[in-house]
Amino acid sequence: MSKSIKIILAVFVFVISFIVFSNYEKSVSLNNIQDEIITRNGPAIEISEKSHNFGIVKYGDISEHVFKITNVGTEDLEILKISTSCGCTKANVADEDKIISPGESADMLVTFDPAVHKDDSDLGELQRIVYVKTNDSENDEVEAEITANVLRAEKFKIINVTAQRWFFEPDPIEVNFGDYVELKITSIDGSHSFTLPDFNIDERVDKGEEITVKFLADKKGTFEFHCAIQCGGGHDSMRGKLIIK
Repeated sequence: MSKSIKIILAVFVFVISFIVFSNYEKSVSLNNIQDEIITRNGPAIEISEKSHNFGIVKYGDISEHVFKITNVGTEDLEILKISTSCGCTKANVADEDKIISPGESADMLVTFDPAVHKDDSDLGELQRIVYVKTNDSENDEVEAEITANVLRAEKFKIINVTAQRWFFEPDPIEVNFGDYVELKITSIDGSHSFTLPDFNIDERVDKGEEITVKFLADKKGTFEFHCAIQCGGGHDSMRGKLIIK
């Protein structure tokens, strides 16, 4: 056998061996991942998170969140029924995903529309429950929770604020108790900060930049804000007041 043929055969054997070994490693890896997911025999449901907080929601806006449903069992998991505790909340899994193979997952889209009843029943701090019924004999119905603080549109206050040496405009900033405040802060002449300790706010704004600061005006009184970045001789006087009535 010639030397060139031996080299070709050696390369061929090496390539085949590499392919076989790679496929073996991939198979082992996939099996290991599946072993980590599978926790018990039969169909078994697991939801990625038990609760999701939408935070502040404007009445009239629709919020969405996706919960992931995983089959951690050894047999197919079938989603039999999905229901919710209130008509303002809808939940859905695509028909083609309602049978979940072992180790696989499906997305459950939850939508929250606080204005659906067209009254005040869905204002304030709310909790809604999604019920998922399956063929998991040990846990045939599981729950997922959504929470939100729903405010009417008029409670959302947007205020433009200018920062420059060595003052803020407007000053004072006046809002009402219960308002959800959005400050759009622009610096005209350098780097400053908007620091409002009573609401744990400390944000830097550079020249020509606009930043947005949001907070719920959940306590009444007069609160001082200031610039915490050294910005020249008048820095110490760069202060203002937030009045919540």
